[in-house]
Amino acid sequence: MILSLTLLVLLAYIRKKDIYRSIIFAVTLWSVLLYIVTELLSLVHQVRRATILMYWLALIAVTAFLVFKYHGTECKEIFFGIGKLIAENKAVFWVSLLFALSMLVLAVRTVPFNIDSMEHYLARVYHWDDNRSIGHYATHVIRQVADPVFPQIIVLHGYILTGRSDLFVNCPQCLAYLLNGVIVFGIMKELQIRKEWCLTGCILFFASPIVFAEALTTQTDHIAAFWTAAFAYLILPLLHDEKSLDFDGKNRGRIVLMALIVGMGYITKPNTCILMLVFLTGLLILCIKRKERIRDMLLFAVIASVIVILITAPEMLRNLVSFRGLSHPEVGKKQLIGTLLPNYVFINFLKNFTYNLPNFWTAQSGEHIKKVVCFLAEVLHVNIDDPAIAEWGRAYIVMPGRSLGCDMGTAPVPFWLLTICAFAYPVPAVRRMMSSVEKRYFSLSVLSILVFCCVLRWEPFVARYMICYMVVFIPAIILFLSRLSYRRTAYAAGAVSLFLSLALLYDLYGVAIDRAFTKTRPEGYFVEEEMMADYLKAAEYLNASGAKKIGLVSSEYRYDYPLPALLRDCERIAHVNVENETAKYEDPDFRPDAVLYIGDEAKREIECHGETYRRIPLDDAVDVAVYIRE
Repeated sequence: MILSLTLLVLLAYIRKKDIYRSIIFAVTLWSVLLYIVTELLSLVHQVRRATILMYWLALIAVTAFLVFKYHGTECKEIFFGIGKLIAENKAVFWVSLLFALSMLVLAVRTVPFNIDSMEHYLARVYHWDDNRSIGHYATHVIRQVADPVFPQIIVLHGYILTGRSDLFVNCPQCLAYLLNGVIVFGIMKELQIRKEWCLTGCILFFASPIVFAEALTTQTDHIAAFWTAAFAYLILPLLHDEKSLDFDGKNRGRIVLMALIVGMGYITKPNTCILMLVFLTGLLILCIKRKERIRDMLLFAVIASVIVILITAPEMLRNLVSFRGLSHPEVGKKQLIGTLLPNYVFINFLKNFTYNLPNFWTAQSGEHIKKVVCFLAEVLHVNIDDPAIAEWGRAYIVMPGRSLGCDMGTAPVPFWLLTICAFAYPVPAVRRMMSSVEKRYFSLSVLSILVFCCVLRWEPFVARYMICYMVVFIPAIILFLSRLSYRRTAYAAGAVSLFLSLALLYDLYGVAIDRAFTKTRPEGYFVEEEMMADYLKAAEYLNASGAKKIGLVSSEYRYDYPLPALLRDCERIAHVNVENETAKYEDPDFRPDAVLYIGDEAKREIECHGETYRRIPLDDAVDVAVYIRE
């Protein structure tokens, strides 16, 4: 998989001579082909090792032939050029290489542990493999079929090719994390920022706690962030004062690529579309101001719309069949604010944005921020925990300053810098130091995160959703500071930011190394939940019983994935007795040898597909019960 992507990047670079656009083009083409092939194989239930291995070998063969048969001379020139570039930047190269290798080692060594992985991300990968299709299936955990599909499609191919091993399931996120740093650097180069400041921006991104922590998980936010970073890089040349949207070959290629990115962003994580919509709205206003031809704009809009619809159609059709809507409320409108009352929207914005401001350098900073937000909510007559601005009416919380987790970590340094830059930006003397395109990029990147914080219904996982926006507004921060570079305060701000970021990165590496090298399977699976003893008891009994087919009855938000890894000889695990919208997919002819119940209040007997199953004792296990057929 990595070899095919590398060859595509090389092939794209030979033609485009722009390493950042070549990476964006190659990753997009690689992703679209992967998505199309998986969808087609799913239609005939042929997502299996033989078919996907044939696909990858064919892709490698074709790209290698195109590269070395027709572009052999250019390849030699590129390799010599890379060698010369490395010789001129030895320190940066070796530090970057050491960091990248360290991250990949940590990603491989870290056992998948976060709750989302166990509940639905890796669980859906297992069930897709079992069904040989990414189509919907019967499940008690609705998010296994309701969540956007693309990130787990990447994991699925790696999972199958490695013989159902979860050793490399963290690697897609880790590689996306590294690629995002490259595209962040590219955005800053496109803004003509000096190399020293570009490196500062990359460190600021890599060292933010939530950004780093997510790189070692099976979450989806770094993959989603790649699409927003790529979109921002491609739209930048269109933000100049001169007319630039003529219907020519260059612009057609750019618009098609941007449309593909929008579609892939939607099937990765829909919240990417908020940023893209803000940037597109800004571009539309600029096009009207530049008096671009309406005909060309409409043609581009039609082409882009058709591409986006084609990419998103398969999953939307599945959702229509399963949920009678384009998405399930759990991952659709429930995540958007439930009111347009200005006072509620404002408090929702404050809850989201200030989530990242607490820091461990100021004692009790989180508590102070919470008091301010609660005070403003009281003044504006807003119920701060109203379900319209709080997921499921969750009680409002602010994380402590040193929050290093992958789900509820924070990013205090870039968000404090963003706050300072946003307040300083309206000063006329500051604005005069920036060109028109720089002002537009800064304004749109800041506006996108502000709009996001307004429309996303608050939840305590909001910081990781913001990674998609950090890859865009961190270059804006660096742009702002670099344009003040003749002043000592700008250099001081950059130096302090680097110091604080590296201090956090040092702490994070300690946590990551401890988790990677001290937690073994199955211990690592349960590092965030104290359920290991019950699961091991159930697995030990089922392994000893020789049960090959396991029926699974699970309440929502219970671990599903560890079971395939713990049940060594099991041939199939399938959800049974499903009562939600996916019950229509349950196989009534499936006769499990045993039924595994995960949840509270297990009964003495259960019925499954006309058979009676009796509970057997498991040494006072609380969360797990095993039933055998009478």
